[in-house]
Amino acid sequence: MMLQDFNSLIVAQAYEVKGQRMISPDMMTAFLARAGIFRAIQSEDSEAAAALRAALQFGSEFNLIEDHPLSVESLLGGLAAATPEFVKSLKDYANPISRPFKDSTPEDFEASKLIGLSSSSRTKYTGIEADFIVNVGLEAIEVKVDFETTTIKDLTLKLSLAEKEQGELDFYPLDYSPEFKIPKGTLKRKVTIPRKLKGRHIQITGEVDIKGASFSLDVGGR
Repeated sequence: MMLQDFNSLIVAQAYEVKGQRMISPDMMTAFLARAGIFRAIQSEDSEAAAALRAALQFGSEFNLIEDHPLSVESLLGGLAAATPEFVKSLKDYANPISRPFKDSTPEDFEASKLIGLSSSSRTKYTGIEADFIVNVGLEAIEVKVDFETTTIKDLTLKLSLAEKEQGELDFYPLDYSPEFKIPKGTLKRKVTIPRKLKGRHIQITGEVDIKGASFSLDVGGR
């Protein structure tokens, strides 16, 4: 969902995105210590405690994703030392909720409705939560540009990049914005980001320097 997709700012600000992430052994250890039950788990004589200790020893990740068939929530229920607060903290971490538009202003909302009408460019977003999600094993990322109509003059396409790792909620802008010259008379074009990117997920947005040159983007790789 994009800001312009909402009928009101209040609805946009209240919009929630549910995420999912596994819990690493180090993070589980931190939760146990924070709850003050790490030593109790080490000495507890139960099948659940023994299984938890073994999982920590062998570096296993813990699945507490809501409604997932392989969730280990029942394992936590078998721990004598585990409190409801401890279990809730783990589940909240594994199922984070974010509100991407909570800080949007009335000005932001009004401006979003102008995209494709009076702004200098329009970018089509696809994928998860309005982000281009690209596997990073690619030596290069290919971006396909489709203009609504043939360009009437030479223009410059600028791509702004952001990345995030597995489990992170937010994208972080990269200090790298490649630019590509698009000649007059172009309807479709493929450009390649030459630098290999390190993030697990990549977000790509585009901007052109000619007002009214509406376009869409698609992402692939080679």
